[in-house]
Amino acid sequence: MPFQHTCPQCDKEFSSRARNGKYCSRECQTEARQSLPRICPQCGKEFAGHDKKGRKYCSPQCATESRHRYRSTVCQRCGKEFNTGKKTRKYCGQQCSAESQRRPTRTCAHCGKTIPSYRKFCSHKCSTDAHKSLKPRICIVCQKEYRPAHFAQKFCSSKCQGITTRKPIPKRTCKHCGQPFYSRDKRQRFCSKECFYAQNARDPITCVYCGTLFQPTHSKSKFCSPLCVRLGQKRFYGKGNHFWKGGHSQSPYYGPNWNLQRDRALARDNYTCQRCRAILDSPDLDVHHIRPRVDFHGDWLSANKMDNLISFCHSCHRKVEQGASITLSAIPQ
Repeated sequence: MPFQHTCPQCDKEFSSRARNGKYCSRECQTEARQSLPRICPQCGKEFAGHDKKGRKYCSPQCATESRHRYRSTVCQRCGKEFNTGKKTRKYCGQQCSAESQRRPTRTCAHCGKTIPSYRKFCSHKCSTDAHKSLKPRICIVCQKEYRPAHFAQKFCSSKCQGITTRKPIPKRTCKHCGQPFYSRDKRQRFCSKECFYAQNARDPITCVYCGTLFQPTHSKSKFCSPLCVRLGQKRFYGKGNHFWKGGHSQSPYYGPNWNLQRDRALARDNYTCQRCRAILDSPDLDVHHIRPRVDFHGDWLSANKMDNLISFCHSCHRKVEQGASITLSAIPQ
């Protein structure tokens, strides 16, 4: 339903769908905006605004001057007061800036020649001659007479300089011999390596292989020399090893009927470990030879008989291989 409004510019009545309609056309709206007087906040001049948002300043010059807040500053070169919008500006113009960057004129400390430089001497020759002409001085620390290499030298050597600038090295007592020594490390308790090894010396022990007494270097020492280590480890080879199984080769080949016999053994045992009675899937179970395969010397038909096979889980199979006993009730009949 359209709403009835009255245009404030031409006093004409019009209908509009908008509830807050004010003007009957764009021409009336533009004329109303142009007729509104405005005052420039920069210069105070009255002007008529004609844009949509409404101008604040009468000209671009007033807008620019209002954005740049100028402040009065004194030139560091000539002392003249000037206005600037930058806080870091120090000089009123390029001439003062160029003159301030020029090198000042100085007089050579040896020959008296005027030079435009920050240096103290005009040449290397004057610098060398001036240093050679320095009189001997007395060191503040050791009271020795020395010839200085430059004007500011106060010590005869870096050692004397370090004594005055560094903190004094604390005095400590050796835990073994009781003699005093100097060290900055708070954790150091011995004056030398000899005292350290003498304090931490262990009681002599007997070599496991040859039976001679020797001084161990650490708590896990068992052999007196590398030769005894090699010879002593040979006793764990062959029958001396707890995994010894007769010296026969463990062939990876179980025979052509191994997969079939394995499935039959698992089905017979209902996929249950015969030691811990755990019910598992086929990949989680192992089929163990009660009598080892090496005892059959390649006769895989006799080795893979059903009365020689039994099902175990991985953990029980490992324990049985290492020597755990099998109960008679677990052995299939």
